[in-house]
Amino acid sequence: MSIYHNHHIIPKHMGGSDDPSNIVRLTVSEHAEAHRKLYEEYGRIQDKLAWQGLAGMIPKQQLIYELQSSLNTGKNNNMYGRSAISEQNLKWYTNGTKTIYRPEGDQPEGYRRGRTIVKLRGPHSKETREKIGKANKGKLHGGSTPVLSPDGTKFRSISGAAKHCNLTTSAFKYRNVLNGDWTILN
Repeated sequence: MSIYHNHHIIPKHMGGSDDPSNIVRLTVSEHAEAHRKLYEEYGRIQDKLAWQGLAGMIPKQQLIYELQSSLNTGKNNNMYGRSAISEQNLKWYTNGTKTIYRPEGDQPEGYRRGRTIVKLRGPHSKETREKIGKANKGKLHGGSTPVLSPDGTKFRSISGAAKHCNLTTSAFKYRNVLNGDWTILN
């Protein structure tokens, strides 16, 4: 005695319906073969898993795991290309050891905005300070580097000149210093 399955000619995962004209009765081995052919033609993971499951090539538990994993990855994941942190406008708060995200203004006691608190972390070691120094050698800093504007106005720092131009320090460096007429005074 053979066991028969109802097979959707156009699978439901491809937009097929339960209309009787889209359903054919097949034996289990015919059903597995139909899904193998669909997988080879269209490359859909659902058909591969149906074929392997019906053919007894993978256990049911693995089949369910693979199907759930494939349905929640890449463009099938409803968060694909999105960030819950940015969509909810969450801000980063830390107590020096633990980091949490909360809405702005919902700052828990003992937490501050930012990544780490130097007081809790402690100062950098001499070796770390040397590495930072080497990495920043030759770069423009916003600290106390004096800057001269094209009209002759002297600013005590790059950050002061950036504020005068209503720019961030980084934008000022690239627009007005590296690609412009402003002069760094050393």
